[in-house]
Amino acid sequence: MKTSAILLTAALLSLATSTAQAQPQRRVYLNGQRLNTTQLAALQRMHCAWIPNGTYWLDANSGAWGYAGNGRVQGYLGDPCRNGGRGRRGSLSERGLLYTPGDLGFR
Repeated sequence: MKTSAILLTAALLSLATSTAQAQPQRRVYLNGQRLNTTQLAALQRMHCAWIPNGTYWLDANSGAWGYAGNGRVQGYLGDPCRNGGRGRRGSLSERGLLYTPGDLGFR
């Protein structure tokens, strides 16, 4: 009985250790500062999408964001929220804009 309890405890500790190692360390930098887990979670909620590891800049006034070292605007904070949370624009068929040649009546 005591041996099985020790084995069960060892198995649970082993599982907990492997689970903790399975979660990769996030490395998201915003305006030169690394975001901690709480800050990253808050930013992802505001953006309505998962944010991949990387280095970004964000203009807090306009919400424009881009990749560090590149001044080109890549998007605006919250764009996926306005797009139904999908994180991408719907395809032509999802938006009802895909037609077959016979639908348009061209000859």
